[in-house]
Amino acid sequence: FSDNIVNYSANAYRAVDLRAQIAHGVVAHDAIARLRARLSTIPNVLQSPAPLVEILEGNAMGTALVVRPFCANANYWQVYFDTQRAVGEVFAAAGYPTPETRQAVRAVS
Repeated sequence: FSDNIVNYSANAYRAVDLRAQIAHGVVAHDAIARLRARLSTIPNVLQSPAPLVEILEGNAMGTALVVRPFCANANYWQVYFDTQRAVGEVFAAAGYPTPETRQAVRAVS
């Protein structure tokens, strides 16, 4: 009970903050362009501020993207689930491989 309470409904809109993992070998800028185009077709995603899709980090599975559409407070969960579904549809349509962890093992003799 010692944590701060954040009232998101006081803001005019909210960011839906998601991660999308792409595999090694997938061109990040291609995935970003495809996702940006798809996000603009989701109902209740605000055009201003524009949805944000950027490289978040590189990790053992490839590249992680941040996917952040904005919406009115009342539409948060609809946009959240529609965005999750859109990410899967975009990646499947593009034929992206499933991300997997890669490790290099070297034998020293």
